[in-house]
Amino acid sequence: MEGLLTRLALRFTDAPAPDVPIPKDGTLNKGWLFAGERTCDPRVEHACSSAIYHGFGRDDKTTTQGAASLYSTKLRCLRALRAAVELDCAQRLRAIDQLIATEAAIEALTETGAPKGAP
Repeated sequence: MEGLLTRLALRFTDAPAPDVPIPKDGTLNKGWLFAGERTCDPRVEHACSSAIYHGFGRDDKTTTQGAASLYSTKLRCLRALRAAVELDCAQRLRAIDQLIATEAAIEALTETGAPKGAP
């Protein structure tokens, strides 16, 4: 059953947009952000943003330059993270597909009498 569920995980979903805007005044907006979508350790964390800075992994003060739009719920942020990981995986698979196509073309030329090692 786990194998089937793993295969069914290969699908594309809609990515929700951040729905907590960057504040324009001196307030501190709170919400959720994700990181690590191109790593083996993607994660969702509490976050906050002012008009100039944002914080990741905490929602009580900013620690990083640059304001950030946030997600209002952890679920919404997890869905956005999933979509980001989907895109990253698709791009990596596409690069492998291109390598396979190139190698298959080389092998086809070799089989039709082209000299070995010819591109």
